[in-house]
Amino acid sequence: MSNTQTNQFLFGLRVLAFRKGVDNFFGELLQQMELSIPLTKFMVSRQAAAEAQGSFVAPVIGELGVRMAEGQAFSESGDGILSDLNVLMIHTGEKVNNVIEGVRTARFLNQSMAKIREMIMTALWFPCVMLSISVAVVFFFGLTIIPEFVGLMPLKSLGVSYQIVHPFVQWSLKYALFIVPALILGAAYIVWSLFNLTGRVRAVLDVFVPPYNIYRLKKAGELLIIFSGMIRNGVQLDEVIATVIDRENAYIRWHLEIMRSRIADGYPLVGGIDPDGQMVVGALDTGLLPGPVIEQLMSFNNSGKLEEAMRRIGFENVDDMLKIVKSNVVMIAGCIKFAAWTVIGYIAYDTLTLSAKLSQYTQTNSF
Repeated sequence: MSNTQTNQFLFGLRVLAFRKGVDNFFGELLQQMELSIPLTKFMVSRQAAAEAQGSFVAPVIGELGVRMAEGQAFSESGDGILSDLNVLMIHTGEKVNNVIEGVRTARFLNQSMAKIREMIMTALWFPCVMLSISVAVVFFFGLTIIPEFVGLMPLKSLGVSYQIVHPFVQWSLKYALFIVPALILGAAYIVWSLFNLTGRVRAVLDVFVPPYNIYRLKKAGELLIIFSGMIRNGVQLDEVIATVIDRENAYIRWHLEIMRSRIADGYPLVGGIDPDGQMVVGALDTGLLPGPVIEQLMSFNNSGKLEEAMRRIGFENVDDMLKIVKSNVVMIAGCIKFAAWTVIGYIAYDTLTLSAKLSQYTQTNSF
């Protein structure tokens, strides 16, 4: 590896570290901008402070300062250093000569997305652990405990869970050479399809299958924050969609294309009942945004305050929006925990009653 490649790799690591702590950087930047300190002066002083402390990210701040000294706007200087969405939010503020609002929106975007990720992880880590334990219990009993008793009494005389677990484990071992690659391919397909699969099949998966449902809710929350942040800076929704659409994957682009097409065709942003009593489909109602969010927007639309709602629903009221996402994730987590506890519970019950079944079988066959 050449020195140039080594330096590029090291700079990439510094950028990753900088992004991880960018919230503090934005916070300090906002404080100084509110005191009317120029951006270029802030960059120089911030770099000097970072170098004095021997900070790992000092060269990244220095690069931002160099780019701005060359006449680039803050959003341009952040290209490749800040995340694409942060650059987008800052650029949106610059377009209306309000860099402070752009930085504030970028910071809020980061904090809100971190909340969404933390909320999902908090809700799902225990159910996933329980699911893993239940699988381990099934194979432990199927490989060690049940075979010992199958030699003493017929499988049909054991508990129901044993009668299911034993043949399942034996079948899994017999066809492991086929099952393991199938599971790997299945997992790979799920990962691929999360970002690319669209249409009616995906609409069903988004409702009933946890990986798709959770991903949809996460992306819906992120998009609401992006929408409201840009609308706060005076950008029309159709322009917001046109700006965001190229930055998203095929699945999100599919929804955004429908929204953009409906807006161009004159659809209202949200649907409802028209004067003739007919149900009108809204441009935003593509199945991506949660139903309760659409209902809230309908209510604001009927009150003549839809634009204000779009400003607020993903921004000031982000906690309310997160509650909607969280309620769906918690329900999914509850289903996973119920399934895991059911498996473990049945096996535990059959294990506790095993000695009685064995004693009964011995007495019955001793005569």
